[in-house]
Amino acid sequence: MASVGVGAATRTAVRIVRLQAADAGACVALELAAFDPTERFPARVWRRFLGPCQEAKTAIVLGIWAPRQVLAAVIIALVRRNSRVVRIYFLAVDPGCRGRGYGATLIAAIARRTGGDLSLEVRLDNTPARTLYERLGFIAGELLPNYYPDGATGLRYRRAHAEKK
Repeated sequence: MASVGVGAATRTAVRIVRLQAADAGACVALELAAFDPTERFPARVWRRFLGPCQEAKTAIVLGIWAPRQVLAAVIIALVRRNSRVVRIYFLAVDPGCRGRGYGATLIAAIARRTGGDLSLEVRLDNTPARTLYERLGFIAGELLPNYYPDGATGLRYRRAHAEKK
């Protein structure tokens, strides 16, 4: 667990926690609030990330809890043995908690914990996410046609290990 400041505007410390299998329901609820139905994981996938994948150290799942036990933000990072590249597989912030720096805070936490380069994919039409990633030093790379289930194009980003913000 860590407390991290989330920005000059808020000056609010947040507590980042490693999520557990018991948090699967809260992760599903956050995903329901944050994403289109075509982009959601089944509950069994959450249980796998929160249990066996973390135990095997192939995934790191961190979250930020808001008051009243609402899961405000979640990040899943996938770690491969013998690789310096850590893939941010999932990042979601509850719509009611956006603009507080939680996404950037979770990305920084993953960068500190892993020490590797970071990569991720994002919908080409997701301007707010792309703006965040570029502000944090990610560089746009390969276009990924038909990457998402609805046929939307994705864009791969990468950031070398030099923690930014």
